[in-house]
Amino acid sequence: MKYRHWFWDFDGTLFDTYPRICRALQKSLADAGIFEETTAIMPLLKKTLGFAAATYAERYHVPEQALLDGYHLHSEEEDDATMQPFPGMRDFLCAVVGHGAYNYLYTHRGETVFGALRRFDLEPLFTDRVTSLDGFPMKPAPDALLALMARNRLSPDDCVMVGDREIDVMAGLNAGMHAICLDPDGFCPPIPGVPMVRSYAELAAWAEGA
Repeated sequence: MKYRHWFWDFDGTLFDTYPRICRALQKSLADAGIFEETTAIMPLLKKTLGFAAATYAERYHVPEQALLDGYHLHSEEEDDATMQPFPGMRDFLCAVVGHGAYNYLYTHRGETVFGALRRFDLEPLFTDRVTSLDGFPMKPAPDALLALMARNRLSPDDCVMVGDREIDVMAGLNAGMHAICLDPDGFCPPIPGVPMVRSYAELAAWAEGA
């Protein structure tokens, strides 16, 4: 395996959560009398939730914070069944550990991430993690990754950030790491020098052949 230290985004990378994120934002928009299809919302969300909210706030002249507040309210209506890992994800994380390498988590998600990790017995596969509860600047700022590397005494040359969005990839590059775009839905634009894969099967083939 090419890299010794693997840093992972959560939403859209480890777990297939964007359908639930989209539903929550759709409901928030509907509360304001705005009705948008999933196909219109998803490309905006795949930049960031804040970008999507700001876009609709400007387009329809509604308060951005109201849309975000509505999103957070409706996101609590989703049950655990709508937070599922991508096929092959756990096997790949196990393969990393089996090769004597390490996994780390860097997510903008907060408390809900811990329940998801426990439900699928993933916590033992991660050496360290940063969530929104740690208060670092958001991606693509490198601060959280730099802190993870510092407290684990890692060289960026041995590290790779894996995520489904441009901001995930750029956070890794901004931290001096390598980066891989794991984009199951094909929303991330090509980024020079960054491998693009669509599944864990493709990622495994790439990692084993690298």
